[in-house]
Amino acid sequence: LNVTNENLFVDPPQLDFAGNVVFKTMDRSGTSVISFLLYDDGEVLLVPPYGNSVSEVISFSIMITHTNTAPDFDLANAVVHSAEDSGEVEVADFATNISKGTGDEVWQQVFFNLSFVSNTVGIFDVTPEIDSSGTLRYRTGLDKYGMATVSVRMSDNGGTFNNGVSQNEGGAKTFVINVLPQPRIDSVYPILGSAQGGTFLTIRGSFFTPPTYEIDVNSPECANIEITVGSSACRSVSIEEFQAICESQPGLGLNNVQLSIHEHGFVRSGTLPKAFYQNAVILGGDGSDQEGGFLAVGPSEFYLGSAQEPAASARLFDNLKPLANRRVRAALNYNQRLIIGGSFSRAGHVPAYSIASFDGEAITPLGSGTDGTVNSLAIYGEDLVVGGTFTKVFQPLSASSAASGILQTGGLATWDGSEWQLMGGLALLGVVTSSISNGTRLYVSGRFNDVGRQNNLGLYDGTSWRSVCSMDGGCGVTGGEVNALAVIRENLFVGGGFTEAGGHQSARLARWDGRQWYSFGTPNGDVNALAVLDGQLLVGGDFTMIEGVSFNHIAGYRSGSWQHISEGVGGSVYTIAVLNSCLYVGGDFTEIAGESAVAEVPIKNAARWCVAVGGGSESGWLPIDWGDYVDEIGVCTIISTA
Repeated sequence: LNVTNENLFVDPPQLDFAGNVVFKTMDRSGTSVISFLLYDDGEVLLVPPYGNSVSEVISFSIMITHTNTAPDFDLANAVVHSAEDSGEVEVADFATNISKGTGDEVWQQVFFNLSFVSNTVGIFDVTPEIDSSGTLRYRTGLDKYGMATVSVRMSDNGGTFNNGVSQNEGGAKTFVINVLPQPRIDSVYPILGSAQGGTFLTIRGSFFTPPTYEIDVNSPECANIEITVGSSACRSVSIEEFQAICESQPGLGLNNVQLSIHEHGFVRSGTLPKAFYQNAVILGGDGSDQEGGFLAVGPSEFYLGSAQEPAASARLFDNLKPLANRRVRAALNYNQRLIIGGSFSRAGHVPAYSIASFDGEAITPLGSGTDGTVNSLAIYGEDLVVGGTFTKVFQPLSASSAASGILQTGGLATWDGSEWQLMGGLALLGVVTSSISNGTRLYVSGRFNDVGRQNNLGLYDGTSWRSVCSMDGGCGVTGGEVNALAVIRENLFVGGGFTEAGGHQSARLARWDGRQWYSFGTPNGDVNALAVLDGQLLVGGDFTMIEGVSFNHIAGYRSGSWQHISEGVGGSVYTIAVLNSCLYVGGDFTEIAGESAVAEVPIKNAARWCVAVGGGSESGWLPIDWGDYVDEIGVCTIISTA
C-alpha cells in the first residue's frame, strides 16, 4: 500500500508469497516503513456471517545503517615546476575529481595530508599543502633548488563505524615538485665592445639550459632562451649548460647582461650587473705627467647621449692608470679586443713592448712585442697591420717552432691573431708613420725608400707592393714625413711636413688620383691628421693659416674650396676621428675661441663637433668631459672609432 522514504531504494521493496521481502538499496542510509494488505480468494457473503478476504494493514520497517565510503581524488600533473626564489607558488585545480564518497556524504569535510622527501635541505619555507578545493600551495626556500617527492592522502570526517573507510583507497598518491635553479652568470668576455654592435660575447656560468632535458640549439626550444645586453636582445649563436655565445647589437654605455629561460609558464633569469661596456670612441695619449700614457673610451656611462650622437664624455679604466709607462700612439678594435700601440714597455702591471691587447679588464701582449715604437695600426683582410720605428718583432713563446723567435720585419709587420708575419712577404727597411686600408688596398707612409716602395709611400694591392707614382715617373713624397693618410673613392690624400709629392712642389698636403699627384692648400704648419666626414676632407695640424686664410688648426676641404670647422681649436691637432655626423679631435689645446671651458666642462686636449642633421644647427665645439680623470689627461695623440 505504501513505502516511505522511497529514495533509499533503487526499486521499491517487493513481498512474495513465500514471505520474502526483496529490495535493492541506493547508496544512502535511513529508515523506510513498508505497509501492506493480504488478500485471499475466498467468497465474501452479502448476509451473515458475511466473511472477509482482506487483512488488516500490516507494517514493518527497513533500517539502512550508514557505512562511510572512501573518498577519492586525482592529481592533475605528475611534476610541478617552479623557479628558485619565486615566492609563493599556487597551482589551482591541482587535485581534481574530488569525491567525498556516496551521495549522502556530501555533508562531509575532506582533508589532504601531505609529506615530502628531498635531498635539498630547506627546499621549502612553507611546506606544500592542498586545500579542499584542490589548490596546491608552497613557498620555496631562499636560494634553494632541487626536487622533492610529495606523498598525498585524502581523508574525510565520516568515521570508520560499521567498517566505514575515511581515507582514499590504494595508499598515497605521489608527485614531484621540481624547483629549477636561476641561471648564474659568472663572467662576460670581452667586457669592452663597440657601440655599433657586432661583438661576440662569451658568457660563462651555470644552469643556462633546462636541466630536465638535452637542448639542441637548432631546435625550437632554443627560442625560449633569451640574452639581453642592456635593453637590447643579444643574437644567440650557441647555448650550452655552462656557456653561451651571442652577438651584441648597437648600444651605449655600461650594460647589465641577463640570461632568461622561458619555460613551464614562468621565467628564470640571471643577471651580471655592469658587465659589458659599449663605447663609440677610443682615446689615448700622454699622461698628465708625460711619463705615462692613458687610454679612455667614450662616452662615459654617466653621460651617454644617443647612438647617433654620443655624448662628449669619456672614462678611464681604473686598472690601467697609468696605462703605460710611455705614450699611446695608436688604438683600434681587432678580433674582439682593443689593440693599443705606442712607445711603452709596460701596460698596467703587464710587460708589453710597444703593443698589447685589452678587453676592458685584462692586458695581453701580442707575442713578445716589438723592439721599437708602434705608430700606426690598420686592418687589412683578416690581419692586423702594425707600423712603427721597430726593426723586428718577437713571436709568442707558444708559437710553432717554424715561427718561434725573432722575425726581422723592418717597420711593418702583420699579426694574424696568433703570430707575427711579414706584410706582403717583404720586410720594410725603414720607419712607418701611418697606414690606412680601403678594403682592397693598403697604403703605408713613413721614412723608407726601396724597390716597390719609393720615397716614403707604398701601396699593397693584395698581391704585391708598388710605389705611388705619377704617370711622369714621380713617386712618393720627399722633403719631410707623411703624418697622415685618407682615402676618398679613388683618391689618396697625404698630409705631413713634406715639400714635394710626385717630384713636384707640394707643401704639406697632396692628392694622388691613381695616375697623377696634385698639390692643394698651403698650410703654414705641419699636417698631423686627416679624416673624411660625408665626403669632406678634414685636415688637422700645427697650422693657423691655409692659403693666407686663418684656420685654427683644423679645416675642411671639398671640391677645391676650404671651409672653417666652427672656430677651430686653440692648439695643435694630432688626431681626428669621425663617427656618424660628428668629428672628434685630439691634440694639445686647452682653449677654444678664447674660452677654457664650455658649460663648465674644462677644455683638455680633446673635443667633439657635430654637423647639422635634418635641418638642425651645428652643435659647436664641446670639450670631452673627462669627469674625475681630467687631471690625469695629457696630450691626446689618438682617437679612433670603436
